[in-house]
Amino acid sequence: MLATRYTLSDTTTLPFEEAVERVRQELQAEGFGVLCEIDVQATLKQKLGIEGEPYTILGACNPPLAHQALEAEPELGALLPCNMIVYRRDGDTHISAVDAERMLSIVGNERLAPIAAEVKRRARRCRRTGVRQKRTPLMPAPASRRAAVRPKEFHFPLSVEWIGERRVAARVAGKPVIEITPPPVFRGTDPTAWSPEDFLVAAAASCLAVTFTGLAARAELSYTMLKVDADGVAGRRDDGRFGFTRLLLRLQVETEQAEEARRLAKQAEETCLVAASLDLPVETLIEATPRASDRANTRYQVQRLNSRAPGSVGTAPTRVSGGIGGKSHAEQTAASPARSDRRRRADS
Repeated sequence: MLATRYTLSDTTTLPFEEAVERVRQELQAEGFGVLCEIDVQATLKQKLGIEGEPYTILGACNPPLAHQALEAEPELGALLPCNMIVYRRDGDTHISAVDAERMLSIVGNERLAPIAAEVKRRARRCRRTGVRQKRTPLMPAPASRRAAVRPKEFHFPLSVEWIGERRVAARVAGKPVIEITPPPVFRGTDPTAWSPEDFLVAAAASCLAVTFTGLAARAELSYTMLKVDADGVAGRRDDGRFGFTRLLLRLQVETEQAEEARRLAKQAEETCLVAASLDLPVETLIEATPRASDRANTRYQVQRLNSRAPGSVGTAPTRVSGGIGGKSHAEQTAASPARSDRRRRADS
């Protein structure tokens, strides 16, 4: 696989012509139309007399996403359409798609970020069709062979150590140690312990949830309940390997601002880092409903983003139960001197 920093690439076992047709079908399934198709091999032979290997460029466009992108950045047409390529090299058929997030990062318009993430997600599913994955070396290439490091990168270091039998311990500095074992379906012996598969599904579900909470905070959206149910489905993949084939996420939020909550949930789905990093479909169901009448609207009141300390704003006053005659604790305290005075007069 001739991977680059600006493409999403895979090698397929399909013959060249069949791979091109399959990519066309997948593009259509993902809502893309093929605006142009360039036979590079035929063009080079006709114009230059060069006998090259098969190479086809498919210029694809998803009208709704293209419209959103052009509304946000009118000059973006200079970078469109989004290309997918299928070509033969060294006996293999390669399928690559432009990495929309990398391409649009040069524009510097934050409004394009969720659109680029969605294009990347759909393009990743298209180029996965019938591929034969080749493992990438775990050790990085020498500095002389690496492209320049991106200006901003984030690292999440941890270590995993064997602790006996089929158990390992995951350690992150400053955090509790987590014991991990295989799940029972893979001959694990402790059904109460977390498995690597549990963590993968939890990572996607929790990423969706916390991404939503961040967007809700910025939008000053109040909600009384937020929950994500998830199910990871494993089986035989299109590339012949056994692994996760899809993730199913169901985000439920209870709020008086149901339409705004749906918009933010959709944005969270598009920008969740974990889901965007997975090479498999992530199907998300969003349910936003008005709050139940017997719930207090302040239980999960979102903290507004301002200069005050965390926890100091964004929550309504909490009523203190157990007061006399339905009065608050403050009202009882204010009335206590008068009651004491009446008691003193009665005793005298």
